[in-house]
Amino acid sequence: MRAHPDFRSNLNEIFDASQVDDIDVTAADIRHLSAVTQAFTSVGVSIKVAIVAPGDLEFGMSRMYEMLQSQSINALRVFRERALAEQWIAACSA
Repeated sequence: MRAHPDFRSNLNEIFDASQVDDIDVTAADIRHLSAVTQAFTSVGVSIKVAIVAPGDLEFGMSRMYEMLQSQSINALRVFRERALAEQWIAACSA
């Protein structure tokens, strides 16, 4: 993704997991993802990420990621409803 010519590292984003039918992610995977995110954002470019996770498992794993990112320069929040995630991203961008 970073290699794509249109990629910009300062974009706020919504990660929507509302259509997830099955999840094959472990706690170790979430810790690894958090470490990769930390390395990527260590250059000082912060982003705002809203995760939409209406399902219990997806919500729990996303909250674990949110907790691991709590000391990051990024702002990250997990929501069960997309509308709330969109409102939060819009408020962060204003």
